[in-house]
Amino acid sequence: MPKLKVLSGAEVVTILSIFGFKVASQRGSHIKLRRIEAGGGQQTLTIPNHKELDLEPQTMPLAIRY
Repeated sequence: MPKLKVLSGAEVVTILSIFGFKVASQRGSHIKLRRIEAGGGQQTLTIPNHKELDLEPQTMPLAIRY
């Protein structure tokens, strides 16, 4: 598997907004994103707003799956 590009928290928020996530709140350096699904359910993600996100190799494929 090729190496993934290192992204900042702001870049991840921008990318996730394409998939319908909106900023719900921010506390310190963590941004909470929320998306309301068609069936009425909701998904919430918390993204650290750091210059570079240091994700474990197994984390990104799990995030991409959803």
